[in-house]
Amino acid sequence: MKHIRRWEFGLLGFVLCFMAIVIFSINPTKIVRAAASDSDNQTVSVTVNDINEIALGSTSVIIPAIETTTAGQAPDSQSITDTLDFTTNAPSNSTRKITVSLDGNFTDGLTVTAWLQLDGTVNSGTQHGTSTGNKTLSTVAQDLATGLYEEAVSGNTLTYTATATAETNPDTYSQVATYTIQAQ
Repeated sequence: MKHIRRWEFGLLGFVLCFMAIVIFSINPTKIVRAAASDSDNQTVSVTVNDINEIALGSTSVIIPAIETTTAGQAPDSQSITDTLDFTTNAPSNSTRKITVSLDGNFTDGLTVTAWLQLDGTVNSGTQHGTSTGNKTLSTVAQDLATGLYEEAVSGNTLTYTATATAETNPDTYSQVATYTIQAQ
């Protein structure tokens, strides 16, 4: 049999006494338990981030050929329409605008304009904002609509018009137009 030294029993005795005091001092009637109830509460949180989305009706448009005129007059302009949809949840004190810019300028004598009419179907919110009218497309961003907030609108009419002068050489000219919805 192993001999227990006095100090070991003293330490062991101390631990046993301390545990006994703790155990017997707990009043079982005061132990708090999760009580069943006919109702309970829970916090539900949802984060909504900035939403600014834009979509064009098609990936490319081909403006009809400029091929007619009246003798002594500049060539006739040609137009084509597409659609533009957008959604923004920006608050009224932080409005958005839609801009357009080209990746390169058209040749001399050829002008292409874009006009965004805010005439689409409002799917959420209320129609806000103002169309800025016909804008000549270039590598410098042009505002097409301003004052947009808290709305989702589809089917807005986007009209392109091409105008050539007599100095415009016969060819097919293409540039990429980039539309952006951004803070004003």
